[in-house]
Amino acid sequence: MTSRTRFAALVVIAAAWTHVHADEISHTQTFPLAPSPWVIPVDLPAFDPGMGQLQATNLSLTVHMEGGVAVENILTFPMFALISGGGSARFELLDALTYLPATCNWVPAADGGPPFCELEVMQTGDSFVEAFDGNLDYTGVSAATFGFLGDMVATAGTTFGVNGANNPLSGGQLVLTTFGHEYLSGPSGVVWDPISHETSAELTVTYVFGAATWNQNAGPGLAGLFGVPELEGEGTLQGNSPLTLRLDSAFANASASLLVGPTALNMPFKGGVLVPNFAPPGFILQLSTDVFGELELAGTWPAGVPANTTIYFQYWIADPLGPAGLSASNAIVGTAQ
Repeated sequence: MTSRTRFAALVVIAAAWTHVHADEISHTQTFPLAPSPWVIPVDLPAFDPGMGQLQATNLSLTVHMEGGVAVENILTFPMFALISGGGSARFELLDALTYLPATCNWVPAADGGPPFCELEVMQTGDSFVEAFDGNLDYTGVSAATFGFLGDMVATAGTTFGVNGANNPLSGGQLVLTTFGHEYLSGPSGVVWDPISHETSAELTVTYVFGAATWNQNAGPGLAGLFGVPELEGEGTLQGNSPLTLRLDSAFANASASLLVGPTALNMPFKGGVLVPNFAPPGFILQLSTDVFGELELAGTWPAGVPANTTIYFQYWIADPLGPAGLSASNAIVGTAQ
């Protein structure tokens, strides 16, 4: 098996390796019942990149509305009036660049501004109204009241940027807006008057995160002629994306063994630390450095590898000035996204 073929095989083996679940952290803000309409700017907490790789950001908005209307019949005979009450709420991101499909319907803003997520709640009821009693005061035998209350929930999920750098939700701002609606349908002789309309809300932003794509210092190296050889991994580790491993500062034209494994062994070895657990399904790939003491492997990360699958890499190189005639690179670990 050639080195290129063997390197390509590791990404197939990776699909069978164990993976861990992502973590989540949520921040919730509540807004008490207040007369509608109201508009509140909301500052969102920033995601801490030190916690890992930001994989997704989810919004959840729960809105409770309550209120009522009064109706009065000004005709001389009893009537049925159909009364509807409810309202809508929206949240609008002020600094969003991209929106992905979500369970909430993102509505394009008419003025060309950022789209917004809008919710609707509505309740309808019949009221029997007696004949007019001569007083248009929304009380007495010719009047009726209709109260309504309702809850509505919307969620929106999206993914932006690396470590939240391009995520408009992380440390950004959105605006919550509520509106009240009351409607009356029926004969023209029935009049109505809103009594109240109040809204409360609860907004939760959840950051879903996991290990960073690469940890370039997953274990110590072992110095040789040119110091500790440097190993670096590059690539997003997303499906069908380029993957590169680059070794520098190693002994020239030397035998180099690339150790690959799904977990860390961290075993003392020849004066250093052997980091990857290369037992099957891991393996060792035998290669050679060039005249500059460098070595580069390039391939493609396949689709279908479970997110958060981990792969450890470390080189051990023949080096006459290293302990026991060997030097070792730093270990690195990549995490599939």
